Amino acid sequence: QGHTDKIMYTMRNEMWEYLEHMELPPLTAKNDALLENIFVMMVCILNKIPVFVIGKPGNSKSLALRVINANLRGSDSPNEFW
Repeated sequence: QGHTDKIMYTMRNEMWEYLEHMELPPLTAKNDALLENIFVMMVCILNKIPVFVIGKPGNSKSLALRVINANLRGSDSPNEFW
């Protein structure tokens, strides 16, 4: 159990680290759905892995993709982290 907790803690910190380096639209809530969707989409995009993101309306699927598109622009990115 302790090993699993450490892995989950490390993954969660990494997810937040990515999100902290992104510019979000005004009044955007940094919730678990957005955090997880951005992380999964980024991992798949960067590794060229196809992914289907499914979920109920309002779970930040489209928002996550717009945020990634606005931030991961190489030398044109708003944050030099990307």
